Amino acid sequence: MENNQVDVQIRGGDVKISQSTFYALRILYRLDEMKGRVVTSREIAEKEYYSVGMILKLLRNMGQDGIV
Repeated sequence: MENNQVDVQIRGGDVKISQSTFYALRILYRLDEMKGRVVTSREIAEKEYYSVGMILKLLRNMGQDGIV
């Protein structure tokens, strides 16, 4: 997975984050949006237009870090 920079606009200015961080934030957003039920990696991939493999890799890393 590429680790390119993404410009994200946050109150008061722009912030540069890695592409992986951006995808991880989108995953967290989707998990919060669907809270209260089990969410599959396929559901997240379809909502975000990412590959299931990429979602699984990010979820595995986030799980190892104790984020999800």
